[in-house]
Amino acid sequence: MFFCIVGITSCYSEQIIHKDSPEWYMNDSYEWCYEEPLFSIRSLFRDLGNFGKNLFTSDGLGVIAPFIPFWAASYNFDDRTHHRFYCPRHHHNINQCSDMWADVSECLVGASIGVLSACSFAVKSRNLQRTAQLYAITLPLTWAAKSMIKQIHWKGNKRPGHESFSKKCHWGGFPSGHMLEMTYATVLFGLSMGPGFGIPLALSTGIIAATFVQTNRHYISQLIAGSAIGTLFGFAAYWSVSRVESSTPVSISCGPNEGGMTLRASCEW
Repeated sequence: MFFCIVGITSCYSEQIIHKDSPEWYMNDSYEWCYEEPLFSIRSLFRDLGNFGKNLFTSDGLGVIAPFIPFWAASYNFDDRTHHRFYCPRHHHNINQCSDMWADVSECLVGASIGVLSACSFAVKSRNLQRTAQLYAITLPLTWAAKSMIKQIHWKGNKRPGHESFSKKCHWGGFPSGHMLEMTYATVLFGLSMGPGFGIPLALSTGIIAATFVQTNRHYISQLIAGSAIGTLFGFAAYWSVSRVESSTPVSISCGPNEGGMTLRASCEW
């Protein structure tokens, strides 16, 4: 949470304080191009707007659709799977992993959020900075989304039985917030930065999922629901990054032709 807040404030306050000068560069086609400053108030609202728009598109529905049959199948077997790690008759946990893995899972979530958010201001790669910046400003939206969904009381939102808690019904299991956050990071950074980021994050997400099921923290269907929403958020953020970065507002090029030299200029809005 700390790194997320620092990342947002440092990124978007820089433009107000220092008034960055326009940045020109030559692309692979030997064209001089103007590049908008990486951090600005304008880009903040543009990113949030594009992200929200991408969530509610046909492409977004296509991302969610493959998860539905897996969620439905796992939902029907939640109790049977849960009883492998919990005895309802004696209200006792069974077949549990060591406490170390539970601690590791918690650390993986916090460390991943902190490190990835810090990349929005602590690295030199523009693509990584751009991705981390969008991750930092949209992460609070994932917390808000899961909090609202968890307020809906229905059977799928019940927490699994656990010996450390009373037998009465406990709500707030659907969706798994930790899986949402980790899957979001895995999809966004995996698509934007490649396997070097995607594979370690995917392995961490798998460890967290297995630990949460075995320690009776979530049903499998709740983990799948968190993964589905996290994947949707990840694609929505990636589309925002890739579609903005793929367009250059101003381009100027100069080259020879049959009659001499030609100067071309273009502007996109």
